[in-house]
Amino acid sequence: MSIKQVEDHRLFILACVCLSFIIGVLRLGPAFWDPSQYLIGGWGHPDNLGNHWLLVWVAERVLAGESLLHNTQYYLPVGDHPWLAGNGSEGFLFLPFYALLGWPVGTVPLVLLYFMGIGLGGYAISAAAGAGRAASLIGSVILTTSGFWVREMNAGRFSQLDGMWLLLSLGLFIGLCVKKRSAVWTLSCGLCVGLTGVFYWYYAYFFVLSAIIVVLSALVCRFSIQWKQVLQAAAISLVTISPLAMVYWQNWDLVPGVDENVFPAPDAYADAMTLSGALLVPFGRTAGAVQSVPTLLLAGVACVQFKHMSKKQRWGMLMALILCLSFGLLAFGPKTPLFELIYGWSAPLRRFWWPSRHLILWTVGFSILSSLGGKYLLDRFSNSRQLWMAIGFSTLIPFSLWLQGDRPFHANHTPVEHPVEEYLPIADIEGDGIIMPPINPRIANT
Repeated sequence: MSIKQVEDHRLFILACVCLSFIIGVLRLGPAFWDPSQYLIGGWGHPDNLGNHWLLVWVAERVLAGESLLHNTQYYLPVGDHPWLAGNGSEGFLFLPFYALLGWPVGTVPLVLLYFMGIGLGGYAISAAAGAGRAASLIGSVILTTSGFWVREMNAGRFSQLDGMWLLLSLGLFIGLCVKKRSAVWTLSCGLCVGLTGVFYWYYAYFFVLSAIIVVLSALVCRFSIQWKQVLQAAAISLVTISPLAMVYWQNWDLVPGVDENVFPAPDAYADAMTLSGALLVPFGRTAGAVQSVPTLLLAGVACVQFKHMSKKQRWGMLMALILCLSFGLLAFGPKTPLFELIYGWSAPLRRFWWPSRHLILWTVGFSILSSLGGKYLLDRFSNSRQLWMAIGFSTLIPFSLWLQGDRPFHANHTPVEHPVEEYLPIADIEGDGIIMPPINPRIANT
């Protein structure tokens, strides 16, 4: 690679980071402009305040050198195990921001980090699939603007919002699957896969399913798989995840819900996609399924131009179509037999009852298709103009989503200094504490 090519590559990476940062700012809204007064997510969601508390609890325990296995600050007198049960590892990422900025201000750079990582992951995936540098910006923006992330932000679910490790892992894996890469590339891939499991291990399972699709697609397209690199990356990922895996293995019985015998869980039916949702309006559980009109048009261009594509691009298209089909079906949860086939064979997997989260990989499929379609159009322009044209195409995506109903575009937020009206009566309750008995399991389903 020449010096000019390296400089061009860095320019596109910089453009990707800048676009991702801007989208992150737009999604944060008031929480970005006044982070000391607003926290990310809606106060009314039952997960939100607890997840904010968990970030701080993990960070403080680590800073104090104390154990993360048990908490006695609620559920008296027995306590709880929030790090294991609540996907609390995001507190490790939050720790430096908390040490410098405190809470809730420190959550803002954390979320911006997520968006930049998601954007870079989307860029890497499209580039590895043959879309080229300029068109890969389109794939990056498709992923960063997905309504899926807003849904997780609204609930304060930082572990699920942190999709950057999954997407970076997939981009690096596609890149080494059929092409000889450096030891640094292989090491980076293995580390990212391992960290995917550290921060949300169901995303690591998503990666495994996706990697199988990548390899099978490559074999169908008659590529030679770089098995040595694949196995090296797998070994590195196992070494990375093994300390946390051992802790989970030894304390699995402490995680709530592991003794449930009902599969699929009632919640899996509740979270599953339905055909009744509007696929052009980004709200609710269907938000992750919705694609912008430019995304759909560019995907159509890619399908029409399939015969004129290179072998690598055809592999990318096949991979994308299978990702859309398989993860689209999995998003319907137990309404199709595929869900029970993929999740019914292992006790930890049977605990997964959020099928709509498969829509991340549905969107990855569309990002690849649209990037390949965008490459066909961008190739009509000179190299000096492709960057600006790609940025122009990319900005049409959030604008289209806004027109489709994704407005005010930012996620929900909660005032910090002034409690919302519904919380005020709590201050008048007599006594020093509030006792909340367990919810009736017949009412709560689980």
